[in-house]
Amino acid sequence: MPQKSVIRITPQELAFKGPFTDVVVCPMKLTNTADRQVCFKVKTTAPKQYCVRPNSGFIEAGETVEVSVMLQPFEATNTEAFEKHKFMVQSAFTPPGDHTIDDVWKNLTSADLMDIKLRVVFEHPAAEVDSAGDKTPPPPRMPSPAKPNAAAHALVFTFFFAFSTIFSFYVVDVYFL
Repeated sequence: MPQKSVIRITPQELAFKGPFTDVVVCPMKLTNTADRQVCFKVKTTAPKQYCVRPNSGFIEAGETVEVSVMLQPFEATNTEAFEKHKFMVQSAFTPPGDHTIDDVWKNLTSADLMDIKLRVVFEHPAAEVDSAGDKTPPPPRMPSPAKPNAAAHALVFTFFFAFSTIFSFYVVDVYFL
């Protein structure tokens, strides 16, 4: 059975605010309340929908680490399935000496672990009220235009230069006929 965690997590639930058509980031702070170093690992029931950075590491005694939980974009027509997503932050005291995070986790037993579970909440954008008093959803966000690509510019310039060079030779040839 896992023991009581020495890590304090704020906030105690992960609230993602829409719209969900772009990556939505929810910051989370992990504070080590113990008098010695601990290691942590963030797990989720939906690893394909989230990116967590850093997803594991060490926290010195009394220190705080900020973790970014990033929800990947999706169509927000129905978030019921997503609302069953959960996160768990596992932690354990690190043994004395220099160890990599992978080595520490390989040598831990379930009795060494301290778990904290977090639920996920989705906050939808507020609906606007029109003059008739009807609620309407906010307008969809248009994707941002693509940024110019230097390689594409170079290709267009090269094509233009080659075409103009060929054309100028053709004109010169015609002119001298």
